[in-house]
Amino acid sequence: METICGWFSPNYCVLTQVPRQDSMAITRYSTALLCFCSSLLVMSSSWAQNPNSSQINLYIKQLQSTNQQQRVSAMESLVNLGKPAVPALIQALKDKNPSVRSSAAIALGKMGVLATPAVPSLSHALQDENLEVRRNAAIAMGKLGRKALVPYLIARLQSQDASVRYSATHALSRFGADAEPAIPQLIKAIGDSNKSVRFGAVNAVGNLGTIAKPTIPSLVKALQENDDSIPPSAAYSLGRIASSLHENVNKVSTQDLDNLITHLETATQIISNSSMKFPEPATTSIQQQLTALKKARQQR
Repeated sequence: METICGWFSPNYCVLTQVPRQDSMAITRYSTALLCFCSSLLVMSSSWAQNPNSSQINLYIKQLQSTNQQQRVSAMESLVNLGKPAVPALIQALKDKNPSVRSSAAIALGKMGVLATPAVPSLSHALQDENLEVRRNAAIAMGKLGRKALVPYLIARLQSQDASVRYSATHALSRFGADAEPAIPQLIKAIGDSNKSVRFGAVNAVGNLGTIAKPTIPSLVKALQENDDSIPPSAAYSLGRIASSLHENVNKVSTQDLDNLITHLETATQIISNSSMKFPEPATTSIQQQLTALKKARQQR
């Protein structure tokens, strides 16, 4: 005789004695019953966690509300639902109401990496006719998994639509080191035929740290633009990039350091000879970094 668990429930089992020759069959039965019960538990857990589609659709409909508080509440509810709400939000990006499209982009952005399946739709939304939709789509893409988004944004930088190119520069400005594959295209954008795109690119590279080193010659050239906004922005970006390189000067080769010093000297000459009044914090930053980098060069 052998003692085994003769009956199973989630709470208890009854011990009984059976002939040894029958124990194998009963064990197989018990195992099958255990797997069946476990499956039921998993299914019931899934049913409890997955929201009703009508509930999601209700929140999507509330995005059309003229009441801002109700729209915000609906967005937060969709964000809290997480991944199950993503397909509906992707569909909402195509809604005829721009407020719905914009709210859907905001909600997807707040979901972070859970909204990765929405990348193609958000990428398409960068071309939306509505400025708020384009802006929120760019912000949302900036909040998703960065490396996965860079190829989409590089493609957008080559769009025929200037507003799409600008939105792509805005998104990439949030990517830090992950934006490195986009640097060649951002350099082209600094020389774009459209002023807004040039402005966006100049500002974007200033936020990318040491990886933006190849953009420095283009930024120095941008200092000479006959414009009220781009040269000051280029000066700020030069100062920020130079500061990042100074903080990591031990990783900068001597040749690159010499080139950097030369570019910053050229920048200070352009600024001092320009009829334009550059912001003092920007010019001070460039001068301070130039002095610090020269000192670092002397110590080699």
